[in-house]
Amino acid sequence: MASRLTWIFTTRTGGTSEGPFASLNLSLSVGDDPQRVLENRRRVMEQLQLGADGSVAQASQEHGHRLLWVEGERCPRSPSPAGNGRWQVVGRGDGLLTCRPGQALAVLVADCAPVLLAHPQSGWVAAVHAGWRGLAAGIVERAVQALRQACQGDLAGVSAWVGPCIRACCYRVGAEVARAVGAGARRRGGQWFVDVMEAAVERLAAAGVDPSRIWADGRCTACCEELFFSYRRDGPRSGRMAGLILRQEG
Repeated sequence: MASRLTWIFTTRTGGTSEGPFASLNLSLSVGDDPQRVLENRRRVMEQLQLGADGSVAQASQEHGHRLLWVEGERCPRSPSPAGNGRWQVVGRGDGLLTCRPGQALAVLVADCAPVLLAHPQSGWVAAVHAGWRGLAAGIVERAVQALRQACQGDLAGVSAWVGPCIRACCYRVGAEVARAVGAGARRRGGQWFVDVMEAAVERLAAAGVDPSRIWADGRCTACCEELFFSYRRDGPRSGRMAGLILRQEG
């Protein structure tokens, strides 16, 4: 049976939230009206064209390198306290993998890079939340390695997408952060800056993903206030966007 792959990176537009969360905030943990967030999530699921049996799995993110396998009995089937039936938190971590048709994976971001991966031949997909701590901890490499394992060592058909994130134009850091991230760090005018997009792309390629199959959005979340939430720019009451990936049959 033929399958269809869908991946999206949301912006901050098109939702119902107000104030600092205007308008498509997708996080229930930043102080926004929960009912508005649930409606925003419903709109995103509608755009994904999830079937009646489809659902969205999200991790409780911790800026580390833990991966969650969302398959079999671990696929969400019933409402959880942190979700709304078909959009649920399935554990703590910063990367999710699944091969279940109709199971969307989501990572929430507001400067960190949402990294999506797919191996269409096998049906495996992955979603990764990669900030500087996750990059330093090797979350991208661990996700690629897990995908390699799931695909019996075949990375030839893997494609990767890196969504909007904070770039070196706006992300000034200390020397210790620059050293920890490595790739994507640069010095300018006696100060250190990190380009999260470049760091994610370089780590994907180093882990074995064909560079010609890596696509990066390129826009800086801190620069584009009208389109993106940014924790660095707006502080703790920033909303959250999402990177989502889904494979459906038929």
